Amino acid sequence: MRRLVAALDRELQLKTKRRQVAALQSQPSLEVLCPVEIWFHLASGFIPDTNWLRAYYEGRKTLDLTSLKTPSLVLDLAILERNAKRIGAIAQANGVSLRPHVKTHKCVEVARIQTRGHSGAITVSTLAEARAFAAQGFDDVTYAVPIEPGKFNEVVELIRKGTKLSLITDTAELPELLDKLARDEGIQLDVFLKVDCGYHRCGVEPNSREAFDIPRLITEAKNLRFAGILTHAGHSYNCKSKAELLDVTRHERDSMLQLAAGLRDAGFEVPTVSIGPRRRSHISIIAPE
Repeated sequence: MRRLVAALDRELQLKTKRRQVAALQSQPSLEVLCPVEIWFHLASGFIPDTNWLRAYYEGRKTLDLTSLKTPSLVLDLAILERNAKRIGAIAQANGVSLRPHVKTHKCVEVARIQTRGHSGAITVSTLAEARAFAAQGFDDVTYAVPIEPGKFNEVVELIRKGTKLSLITDTAELPELLDKLARDEGIQLDVFLKVDCGYHRCGVEPNSREAFDIPRLITEAKNLRFAGILTHAGHSYNCKSKAELLDVTRHERDSMLQLAAGLRDAGFEVPTVSIGPRRRSHISIIAPE
């Protein structure tokens, strides 16, 4: 029975892939970026650049998914560039900085399109991503996962190589540990407060005591810099309508602006208020009503 199920599953996968090939080959603007190799070499700092991609695909006339190793990233470059240009224009029109996330595509070529005309700053979800993109010239990186002591050595290594690496925390015990690390290593660390605006995966509530205690601990530490407040409204992915999406977005925006105002009233400098999950970043950066 298991063999039969496995055989049927393979046949289904093959049929699905054939349909995908037929659909994609009818779209001549599609190109393939970042084949499977980068997923297995991120730890060693490998990300293909333009020359590598050109050599890899030299002589290929059509897109044939059956010949691709997986996972591979397949993109319509015209749509990608249009979307990147649109979000960049919205950010500039509203006077805010853009720091795109690279965790989904893991591709230096896409990141360069995302950051074109902007500061070049990016956001990552692993320190392996941070190393790989830093090796390709992206030297302003926010590691948007709460830092923990098991990652300290990797953090130091990145900073010593010249990367401006910003960390986040939602734990009152971490500033002291980070301060000791920075003091022992002779470095300065930029640290954001991670705020929970409804996702409930991590972060402190914006109206909680911790939302003020942790910035105080960071600010008072001699070897830390308070970078600001950061949130990720990942629950917006569950929204079924534009109206629902706007409600989540406005709550995220208003909660963060109110917390920033409260912190400033309490005497804290808040250099950055960072909002906006990938799905609707174009909505998140709209200025307050």
